[in-house]
Amino acid sequence: MSAPLERAAGEREPWAARLVGVLHRRAVALIALLVLASVGVGAFAVSIGVDNSLKVWFVEGDPALKAYDEYKATFGNDETIVIAVVPPASAADGIYDPAYLTRVRAAAQAIEALPTVRRVQSIATSLHSTDEDGELVVGPLAPEGGGAGPITAEQAAAVKRRIAADPQFAGVLVGDTPRVSIILVEPRSTPTYEQERKQVIDAVTAVVNRELRAHGDRVHLGGIGVVYEGLNQAALRDTGIFVTLSYLILLGGLWVIFRRLIWVAMGAAIVTVAVLATMGLAGLAGRDLNMVTGIIPTLIMTIGILDLVHLVDAYDEGVAAGLTRERILRTTVAVTIVPCIVNSFTDVVGFASFVGAPVGAIRDLGWLVSAGLMILLLAVLVIGVPALARFGGRSRTAAEAAARPADKGLIGRFVLSLLGVATRHRVAVLAAAAVLFGVSAWGMSRLTVDTYTIGFLPEDHPVRVDDAAIEREFGPYIPLEFVVTPAGGGTVLEPSSLAAIDRVERAFETHPEVGRVTGIPEIVKQVFKVYSGDAADYRIPDKREGVVQLLDTVYGQSKDGEDNLNALLDDRAEPRQTHITARSGLPSANTIARTLRELDTLAEPEARAVDVQPSGYLPLYVRITQNITDAQISSASTAFLLVTLIMMILLRSVKLGLLSMVPNLLPAMMTLGLMGFLGVPLDLATVLIAGIVLGISVNDTSHIMFRYRHELAASPGDPEGALRRMMIGTGRPVVMASLTILAGFGVLLGASVKSVFYFGALTTMTTVCALIADLLVTPALILVTTRRRAA
Repeated sequence: MSAPLERAAGEREPWAARLVGVLHRRAVALIALLVLASVGVGAFAVSIGVDNSLKVWFVEGDPALKAYDEYKATFGNDETIVIAVVPPASAADGIYDPAYLTRVRAAAQAIEALPTVRRVQSIATSLHSTDEDGELVVGPLAPEGGGAGPITAEQAAAVKRRIAADPQFAGVLVGDTPRVSIILVEPRSTPTYEQERKQVIDAVTAVVNRELRAHGDRVHLGGIGVVYEGLNQAALRDTGIFVTLSYLILLGGLWVIFRRLIWVAMGAAIVTVAVLATMGLAGLAGRDLNMVTGIIPTLIMTIGILDLVHLVDAYDEGVAAGLTRERILRTTVAVTIVPCIVNSFTDVVGFASFVGAPVGAIRDLGWLVSAGLMILLLAVLVIGVPALARFGGRSRTAAEAAARPADKGLIGRFVLSLLGVATRHRVAVLAAAAVLFGVSAWGMSRLTVDTYTIGFLPEDHPVRVDDAAIEREFGPYIPLEFVVTPAGGGTVLEPSSLAAIDRVERAFETHPEVGRVTGIPEIVKQVFKVYSGDAADYRIPDKREGVVQLLDTVYGQSKDGEDNLNALLDDRAEPRQTHITARSGLPSANTIARTLRELDTLAEPEARAVDVQPSGYLPLYVRITQNITDAQISSASTAFLLVTLIMMILLRSVKLGLLSMVPNLLPAMMTLGLMGFLGVPLDLATVLIAGIVLGISVNDTSHIMFRYRHELAASPGDPEGALRRMMIGTGRPVVMASLTILAGFGVLLGASVKSVFYFGALTTMTTVCALIADLLVTPALILVTTRRRAA
């Protein structure tokens, strides 16, 4: 054992040794207190759900989020559930087959009867106004159910005529071919809709299965809410799998390292306490899991045994030196506790850097993991140190294997071989590192920031399969909303305003990414055409009084008609705002952003008459990309600065502190650079890579640099000897800790949510790079800078 690990005669006992003494003497009370507190807080974990909705990617008070809430309060919920219904091949008339229309009517009416649904539109139940044989006909497209009985062939033919005579249905409820029709379900907008979404979709699905699928119709469900629920279920499944696999890997890893069941049990107890308490804090704070925070248990369990590995290794080092148990605890174990504590703080700093991110889910990850790591450190100390005092370290076989000369074991030979390369070819190693820095910076310059919500799901997921089927058989169907405000304080019902809105709608329809665009002008033009009796007179009336009279007479005489108008106007009597709905796909945020810019250009000629602003879900979706960029910059820079400061304090040296950050910055840059070259964008999960890796990878560096400082103090003129002794003492636990991280994050490669898969793949790759950098670049840096100082 090295001299710096022993206390000189008469020297005051270090604080770490005194801490070990307290943990040893008060073990029973401290363990009982820790377990009781963890179980008490952990009880709140039962309230945790899963939520991947748009709101979790924003923070409370965000202006864009407030605008979205105002839109929903004015015009209703835009999380429309889209049901594409394809009749069986036996339906000769396609969607106008009487039996098919009867089933669609039954489904639409049953869905509209659900207490969580505001209104339903379909080719059987939507309101129409048409001129039939010189007579104004206003009402549902098909006779209402109940006493009306099944729809007849004559009634089905009338539905077909009415739809053909009213342009507002084309591209909204029917497509270009009579092989598919759409049922649009608008859920009620309530403050608790995020929690009710699953129940709403499940209830709608139950009706669809009973009324449509059971009778041979092929049905596809789509829409923003359906995508959210698909992500929720995938995240819930992944979280369950990750927690189970992480526990199995943890237990297996502990057995491989220590070959003692007691340490398998101790490790399991430590991470259980930490995970339970952390999840309890999430429940206490009213936080649900999402595809970002779902990895919290895996993170805590992966990091959980790293310090334990170092502590047990330090204990066995004392045993090999012939020290008594009491002396081991107050020397080798106490000295190792210092970098363990510092590591926990650097990890906390890495994750705490996310607390300032403008993304709610990332903020939650930051503070929850930070709290979990502090609980984890407490558990390691309160449970681990007394366990060492009571049970000792590894099994005899494992201890003998660990005590063999470093150059005899596989890991030892690997560590010392890298040290040999760093010693003999230090300049070449640093030159190669400099090249990697440059190439990585080039790759980082090619990074893109984007998010593709439905793309987080695998291609064979039912949600993606249904979305592709609706796009293929019907066309663009996701609502892209725009709020329209007449200029100069005018009302929406002014003919000039309506005409300008109509021109904007037609201009939008020329865009290749946009399907049908509809709003209040379609209703007004159709009613005017019916009243005029001229099928070619499909236009806006010349006077406001005419517009008002038409709407009051035709649509103002029924509950359904009033509901249609209320969904389009902010105020029924004197509307100052309306909204138009364009149908688009659900591409990436960057594609939507480009589309919105191009649509803004198309609306520019009408700017003097009306102000057209994107609203609803998709513009908020676009805002996420800016939030991701801000989160990456703020979290990575904050983590780097704070971790550097902590390392300087730990090593009591500005130079060593700065040197320690080089092998930690390089792997993070290499990962980001590789993402740039491979075209993997920074999204809601991969944006976490830099900050997390920086916080975790510095763990091994702190053990290496802290031990090197001790060894160098024993032989100030022999840095190479100090490096060799340092590598012999810390090399094995550093490699084992890295292998543990690889195994822990490797479970994420089985994720069905693609962003989590990428996170697992990139983190495992970065961990390998960080290990090589610690064992190769760090020694080369130390030798070059030490020699220059000596010269």
